[in-house]
Amino acid sequence: MDNQEQHLVKRRRASIEEIIRLSHAEIEPADFFNAFLARLLQVFEAEGGSLWLQNNATSDQVTPLIQSQPPEGIEELQPENVKNVVLRTLDNAKPLLITPDRTVAAQSTGDDAYLDYLTLMCVPFVVDSDSTGCFFAWRAQPVSENFTPDDIYHAQNLLTYVAIYLLNHRLKAVEGATKRLNAVAKISEEFLATLDDEKVCIAAVNLGAEVVSFDRCSISLGHPGSLKLIAVTKQDLIEAKSVMARKIREVSERFLARGEPMLVTRKTLGQVEDEAFRRSLEEYFELTGMESIYSVPLMAGEKTPGVMLFESYGEDAFDERALHNMNYLAAHTNRALARSHQYTTLPLIKGWEALGRAKNRVYAMPRAKLYMLSGLIAAALLALIFIPWDYNVSGNCVVEPGERRFIYPPFDKIAVKEILVREGNHVEQGQVIARLDDELFQNQLQSLETARSTTEHQMHVAEDGGDIAQAVRLRTVIKGYDLQIVYVRQQIKQCELRSPVQGTVLTRDVEEMEGRVVDTAHSICEIASTKQMKIIVRVDEDRISEIYEGQPAITVITAFAGEEIKGKVSKIPQESTAGLAGKNVFLVEVPLPNEDGKYKPGMMGKTKLYAGQRPLGKVIFGDIWDFIKSKLGLD
Repeated sequence: MDNQEQHLVKRRRASIEEIIRLSHAEIEPADFFNAFLARLLQVFEAEGGSLWLQNNATSDQVTPLIQSQPPEGIEELQPENVKNVVLRTLDNAKPLLITPDRTVAAQSTGDDAYLDYLTLMCVPFVVDSDSTGCFFAWRAQPVSENFTPDDIYHAQNLLTYVAIYLLNHRLKAVEGATKRLNAVAKISEEFLATLDDEKVCIAAVNLGAEVVSFDRCSISLGHPGSLKLIAVTKQDLIEAKSVMARKIREVSERFLARGEPMLVTRKTLGQVEDEAFRRSLEEYFELTGMESIYSVPLMAGEKTPGVMLFESYGEDAFDERALHNMNYLAAHTNRALARSHQYTTLPLIKGWEALGRAKNRVYAMPRAKLYMLSGLIAAALLALIFIPWDYNVSGNCVVEPGERRFIYPPFDKIAVKEILVREGNHVEQGQVIARLDDELFQNQLQSLETARSTTEHQMHVAEDGGDIAQAVRLRTVIKGYDLQIVYVRQQIKQCELRSPVQGTVLTRDVEEMEGRVVDTAHSICEIASTKQMKIIVRVDEDRISEIYEGQPAITVITAFAGEEIKGKVSKIPQESTAGLAGKNVFLVEVPLPNEDGKYKPGMMGKTKLYAGQRPLGKVIFGDIWDFIKSKLGLD
């Protein structure tokens, strides 16, 4: 393998690794598909391509997810013609491969004239149960080699990462993971009536298997030296006589003695300082075949009633998100245990004694005073129950841009020649904000134009000499060069990066990007549209059920105290965000017109969301009652 082939293999491997990384990255779909297509085209050395999506319910329609700019004058590669090829491919549910030399039988596409100078590949793939996708790519002849069946095979493998990304994105941003975590939070409510620690723990294990990808989870309760194995995900290990169960208890006791979360893998065993603990873990890994183990102590005030162990056969199975979910699961398991004990010990019994003494004092009052007091109390209760009052859900808020756009270079390993904007500059849509180094493309263009001119001269010589076959062949070659020239000119045009929206440059020290070598995975700058801002309101999770789209909102920005901004709720997220004091919040959006640029990103304030009318008692004492419930662990 020569140096050029080694470089090609290395570049392909890097692109494949980047595709795998992108499928698990927390980026928006538009940025993902843009980077994903760029990497696919690099892997297959394609000169252009596109990704398409078809809803299975409407199989006669297909939508482009992302597509490279088609060359001008090449009718066969215009979006409408590509769309027809994609539709036929999806209808047949088989990959399509078309090459100029006809070495691979092509399905009929109607007009085959372009087969003389194009090689095409069209590969369908499954997105989910509701939709199907298609990858279309092309190369020009005679400069490029043909696509091969091996390319189709590799494309089918790489395209599975589209489904992986969309699954991860939906679990995070929509409802899947949130629903499962909320199910864990309800463990205490579902098993409270049983007052049975074992049932609570078994429920935690069963629900936990839905939240975190692990191969086994165990819960042990008690104290060091007397831990009892309560539950594991595999029922064959519940038997107390099991060697595996005894080993789980032994390792659990050592983790419990540490009193803090701990992640250990076979690779990191050497970092365990306690020699006896390290030897015990080595024996445990050999016995179980596990590669990773994560321990979380169950904390109840100053006491530690037990420990949870999560295990996996994968060495790098527990990433940051998995650890967060496991800690979340352990916290709610412990809360369930604590509530069971609270109901068992009746912590409010002294309060009943105080109420009894108050009752005796009331009964000792003169009858007239008793009637008057009873009437006043009854009137107050009726007022609290039946008088309606406006009820608002309040939350702190912050002003943010309505739309943020990141500017990415269209090529890898290319230098930034010039940055034309600075932080805070206002830019118009289509304004050039940066120029990339196009020297390589200019050289390619000069070489192609020289080659075309030479070939055109040879064609004229052949025509004058009466060699019609040679003249026809050279005309096909010239058409291929024309396609290459159009493509390179398009690349030169793409070296001018333009703003997709009218807005303000947010990137600090953006001018320092000049001279740097960049790639498609990293943005050069961020531009925010400031004509339409949005107010992000932090709503506590126990109030989110009272929020709805279109709900009236009144906001007061701290910088403009006394000025009320009226609006309506436009978006309610499906997933909560961690707030202060361990309480989750939902970031509700309210549009904020900003034609005069008065409001700036980062301004703080307070928003009231009108939730209709409630009984006066609910308005006055609702927050107090919620506070009492939270302190008693009843929420």
